[in-house]
Amino acid sequence: MKESRGFTRPSLVMGLLFGFLALIAFGAALAIIYFRQQAQAQRAQFAPPIVLVTEPVSGAYVPAGTHLSVSATALGKSPITRVELWANGELKETQENVRPEGDSTFYAHFALLIPSEGAHFLTVHAVNALGIIGKSLPVGILVTAKSPPGEILQTVEVNPGETLEDIAKKYGSDAETLQKLNPPLKGQQPAAGAIVVVPMIPDQVPAPPQPPPPPPAIVVPPTITGPMLQPKTGGIDKFLDAIPVFALALIAPPAAPTNLQGQVDGCWVTLSWTDMAKDETRYEVWTLWMGITPRVVADLQPSPTQGAVWYRFLAPQTHYVQFWVEAVNNVGKQPSKTITLFIDPKNNCVSPQGSDSYLIVQVFEMTIKGNYDKVYCYVSHEGNKDLRIPEVPGDSIQVKAGKADFGGSTVGQEAKIFAKLIPVPQDGSLDVEGKCLGWIGQTLNDLGPFAGKFTVNEWDGARRSLKSGTYEIEFAVKPWTPAVEFAMFGKYSYEDPTLPAPWGLHMGNLYSPWATLDPRERPLSWNWDGDPKLITGFRVYLDGVYYKYFAGASTRSATVWEPAYCGHKVKWQVVAVSDAAQSPLSPALSYDLPKCQTYVMVKFETIKILDIEDGSPGPCDTVEAYYEIGIYGGVGKAEKKFGWVPSFGVGCTNCLKDISCGTYTFKNLGAFFSPKDPYADTIVVPVSTEDFWFNVGASFYDDDPLWDHLILYHIERFKFASLQEAQKELGCGKSVVSRSGILPGYEDCRSEINVIVTIYPNPCADMPPLGIPLPKPPWWP
Repeated sequence: MKESRGFTRPSLVMGLLFGFLALIAFGAALAIIYFRQQAQAQRAQFAPPIVLVTEPVSGAYVPAGTHLSVSATALGKSPITRVELWANGELKETQENVRPEGDSTFYAHFALLIPSEGAHFLTVHAVNALGIIGKSLPVGILVTAKSPPGEILQTVEVNPGETLEDIAKKYGSDAETLQKLNPPLKGQQPAAGAIVVVPMIPDQVPAPPQPPPPPPAIVVPPTITGPMLQPKTGGIDKFLDAIPVFALALIAPPAAPTNLQGQVDGCWVTLSWTDMAKDETRYEVWTLWMGITPRVVADLQPSPTQGAVWYRFLAPQTHYVQFWVEAVNNVGKQPSKTITLFIDPKNNCVSPQGSDSYLIVQVFEMTIKGNYDKVYCYVSHEGNKDLRIPEVPGDSIQVKAGKADFGGSTVGQEAKIFAKLIPVPQDGSLDVEGKCLGWIGQTLNDLGPFAGKFTVNEWDGARRSLKSGTYEIEFAVKPWTPAVEFAMFGKYSYEDPTLPAPWGLHMGNLYSPWATLDPRERPLSWNWDGDPKLITGFRVYLDGVYYKYFAGASTRSATVWEPAYCGHKVKWQVVAVSDAAQSPLSPALSYDLPKCQTYVMVKFETIKILDIEDGSPGPCDTVEAYYEIGIYGGVGKAEKKFGWVPSFGVGCTNCLKDISCGTYTFKNLGAFFSPKDPYADTIVVPVSTEDFWFNVGASFYDDDPLWDHLILYHIERFKFASLQEAQKELGCGKSVVSRSGILPGYEDCRSEINVIVTIYPNPCADMPPLGIPLPKPPWWP
């Protein structure tokens, strides 16, 4: 039994003081948790509506003087009371909800009169019952010349050798329009002598070509007044932003900025707006360029007073760029209207985030008529030389069910990282032309040419088709930045045969005396004989699929993980990487993964101590305890000891923890004794299916000056006739409650533990997710 220990008056005072401080710390922790939950609830309540524009699509052509149908859907947790249509930064129309209290879903439809030609940018705002504003991404449209009123039709006879394209050109139309006017053609060319319907042009004189559309209206330069806001640079301001306790007084997002204006001076952009908020913690300046994902240009300090404020910064891109400002606090954010500014590319403004002087042009799907087996194409841009797709001579794209997938191949003269690029045309229009050829058996056929223009408003990454007589081919154009490139292409590359391939791949083993690593973690090494000045690193492939990139020309090994399954063959290969180019694949390293071994994984969840008696007066004594947990079964066993000896070499020795009645988690207990073991509550052990049994145990000891006492112990026994029986009973993990055994002299010590027992393989996984015991190294005793 324990010897009594006396206390002096100073030690009693110190104990009370520490107890008081601990109580304050505990109360503060509870307060922070409570306020964090309140802040999260506030943010959810004040989340802005989500607005999706369903019509028109970005890049649509609209005749001037017509009414454009704009449809949008707004969704929100708080009811939405009105939806607003904005064009070029001006409010055009508002729709109020027929129900004053609003709806969580609002379908809005507008008829916008388009008075002038050129590029226009539309956004739709939704306002909920709390006054929170949500906005759509801008939608760009290109307004063309007015269509002729009252078009007159006539019939003509098709001459021998004349195509629908020839007829359309003669009568100032296009083949697609003539197909619509002549449904009997069903998409085919008319036969010689056939009668077709065409538009009648007065005096048979083609309409004069329309002038290029003027640029969109530029926002009037602002009159700069008020303070210039400063960027956030860290320190106490960001600390206060991050701690929800400091947001207790905030009950709503800040008021939205108003009267946003902008001006451009060379490569510098100045935005001014009216600060309407009293409780913002920062302002965010946002930009969107040609459909690229919006991004923050700057985080700014809050305004010291309400009223006019401004900020000046280097242009992030050139051409037509959209900007808006958002007021932010810990509860939410509110946006301003969106404005469009023109940054002249002739000024050679360079953004540190990447160059805006290039476009990415991708080729996607071709739809082709006829029984073609495979195709390839030549593509030219802006009159440059033809580029073959696919690049390798002799390669072609297979045609299946009348479709050939070019897989987003890029066209261009200059290479950056993974993509081929095209310089941005100075006239704002990208000319693309080329021709395609197709094989039927051993016969190669010329499929004819294609040509088209992509205006600046169509550089948004959307797929658009160029048509020829027997096929259509999809292109997409998008501005280039590193972020866009990686998002679009990920692992795109092409093979450079002049770069030598890596060789001599070898897979090693990792050893761990403490069994804390997973055997799927393996060291892969290789050799490479090329010039390190020519490459940037190596790319690893698993079963022919990109696995991971490892930077560094001197890299010759990397830690990889085998797939989380067993009994299958795997194949590793490595290539050397030089920007967009990569070497040929290395010879494959292939081997069979081990056959599926049977494992038991036990996660010790909680222990509920019902009573502890160590001889002191009264029930539920407090003892200085240490403990151990383990699995024993079949051909294997594993255990973890906490307190008396270091657990897995990462815990403390002779550590004790006071425990009494109550519920404890093994995760927290393990973190106290062994803070560096991330899975202190979990054990994995292999078992034999020939003699399929295992025991799960836990023991708690009371430390005593004379000798220690086992006060709580648990043993749960499992036995199965087969793996199938174990899988059926335990499934993908079964929760089991174990009650403590009775110990002589400690009959009043009682507890319950909860464990989750899982057998592997099971219907959910072949292998445990962690902690599979590794083999001991050969030199380990």
